Amino acid sequence: YEKQALLLVRPDDFVVEPTSPYQVTVIGRAFRGAHILYTFRHADSGQDVLCLLPSHHDYQVGTTVGIRLELEHVIYF
Repeated sequence: YEKQALLLVRPDDFVVEPTSPYQVTVIGRAFRGAHILYTFRHADSGQDVLCLLPSHHDYQVGTTVGIRLELEHVIYF
């Protein structure tokens, strides 16, 4: 039988991966010192994702990038 789980991920659990099949578009960005907090939108699902990246990853609003999860610990409900 099928069960569903809700996976909790933090904005710093994502990394940029140009070849990732999960392509997102930058719809917002906020400078946070050594990091930039990006708001990405997945085109197919319309889902928004927060992603905290080092400030040397400088993507402008409208840019499309690939991201993937890099989980060190998983929290699910």
